[in-house]
Amino acid sequence: MNFFIKVKSKIISLIIFYRQVVYFKNHKSISKIETNSHLVFRGADVNDLSQIKQIYMELSGNELSSSNIKLLKYCAKKLVIIAEKKVNGSEKIIGIDLYYMNPRDFRESTVHEGFIGVLPEYEGQGIATQMRKHAIAHFKQARFKGISTRISKNNIGSLRSAEKLGFKPVEEYYDSLKNEDRYYMVCKLGEESDV
Repeated sequence: MNFFIKVKSKIISLIIFYRQVVYFKNHKSISKIETNSHLVFRGADVNDLSQIKQIYMELSGNELSSSNIKLLKYCAKKLVIIAEKKVNGSEKIIGIDLYYMNPRDFRESTVHEGFIGVLPEYEGQGIATQMRKHAIAHFKQARFKGISTRISKNNIGSLRSAEKLGFKPVEEYYDSLKNEDRYYMVCKLGEESDV
């Protein structure tokens, strides 16, 4: 029976993967924005994948899943916002904001923020908030009804950043894998959104 559960799970994962690739095929890429503070926010490129994986590992303590790596190879420019800063004459990725869609997102016409993070030496400068603002503008233009995210109740910085931009808790739950209480939050992107 365990074998059949694994096969069913793999089939569902493949369906979701291909559905996302097809769905995002005709969407515009994330635009590039340069700020006064020498920061650039842009859609990721396949060439950024090794840095994205490294930053994800450093900040989350986990490896980026193989399904997310495959998705990024096809849709990085449409699903990943990176924050980049010129350091010692070259561009360095200092923050990442990763998106994807799960079955709930397909039903609700939302896109899910799977991970957002900024390297420790750049925290507290509003970079995560700026990445989320850029994501809101991008996905609103792409006609999504909202952006969903999951945030630990004890992650005060991320909660404040999300709430400033209109994310509201729609569910509270206990995550047994992370051993913590979390919020499932949504930022509505319809006309009623003021972001």
